[in-house]
Amino acid sequence: MSNQQASELNKPEVNLNSLKRFYTLLEVSIVTGYSKSHIRAISKTPSFPSPVKLGLSKTVWIIAEIEDWIEERMAEREKCS
Repeated sequence: MSNQQASELNKPEVNLNSLKRFYTLLEVSIVTGYSKSHIRAISKTPSFPSPVKLGLSKTVWIIAEIEDWIEERMAEREKCS
């Protein structure tokens, strides 16, 4: 066995999905059903989670906050019915 093969065996497996903590604008659009321009607009209001600026041209939303927001909308719907 070569040194490279041996070192590959010792590397822990990392599930990248479990490390993901942010949604991109496109992903927020997909999970909410809102257009990207609408998300940008409602992100400026207190009723929607605020985005996180990761760099000059990278803005993301915290997955847990978006999921909580969706759960709140679902709970409101159930109260009305």
